[in-house]
Amino acid sequence: MRLIGWTVEEKNGLKAYARKLPLLPVGVIKIQRVPVKQLNREWIEGLVKKHRAVACHIEIDERVRAGVNQASPTTEFAKRLEPVIKTMKAWGYKPEKLGMLASKTQVIDLKLSQAKLLKQMKSKTRYNLGLAQRRGLTARVVNGQELLVNEGWLVDFLKLIRDNYRRVNFWGGTESWLKAHLKAFGKEAYLVMVDGEDQLVAAALFMTADGISYYSHNGSTAVGRRLMGPTLAVWTGMVEAKRRRLQTLDFDGVYDERFPVKRWLGYTRFKAGFGGDYVWYPPALVKWLPGIF
Repeated sequence: MRLIGWTVEEKNGLKAYARKLPLLPVGVIKIQRVPVKQLNREWIEGLVKKHRAVACHIEIDERVRAGVNQASPTTEFAKRLEPVIKTMKAWGYKPEKLGMLASKTQVIDLKLSQAKLLKQMKSKTRYNLGLAQRRGLTARVVNGQELLVNEGWLVDFLKLIRDNYRRVNFWGGTESWLKAHLKAFGKEAYLVMVDGEDQLVAAALFMTADGISYYSHNGSTAVGRRLMGPTLAVWTGMVEAKRRRLQTLDFDGVYDERFPVKRWLGYTRFKAGFGGDYVWYPPALVKWLPGIF
């Protein structure tokens, strides 16, 4: 986090991240995936004053999990969270629709064999994977350090994701943001590049920590989408994560019916094809500094 511009504060295992806003004498604080029992109101309020934070974002580490084809458990989950939300409201925090982390994600158990991972895919996704291979697409994997020093790979990947984000009207991060993350993760990040018809047609970046591989930036060309390159990129990323002995693949966000954003529906359908489970988290909480917002 320090390498991407955040100041790290820690007390008794609780970490908070502070960052100054550009051109302003104020900052923001975020505390992510924190167990309720670790929340320390006095310490947090001290950090807000220390960093002159105009906002403090807290994302609580409570969760509920169900298979991608099972009924949503969010009604029961909301009831379970009522005491927590009530306490946080008394502290001055309010739920917000979109937090800094995904409120719902999809995870794959990488402890399963490759055969079982293939079996849990939807038949259409399994077919598309075979189609990509039959049409001659090939995949290669490079780590974050290699990507940083090979300017050609980095330029090709940046062009791919920029074109992709423009196509879907989505912000995908700047070149400096991407380089900072690659520098921070180093070999713990890896890029899957899919080639076909003598060109890069799809790519997917994964960042790893604590036994988890997080599906991050991705992109594909029209040719890549026609040849099912994105499906091959994700599958290759899963295989690489298993090779690294990681336990879980996290798709880093899917459509959350509690906070609907329609443009997430397409990504979610694609990800759901790989099977696994959905994981729901509580809504993000934010406290704005009185008198400013």
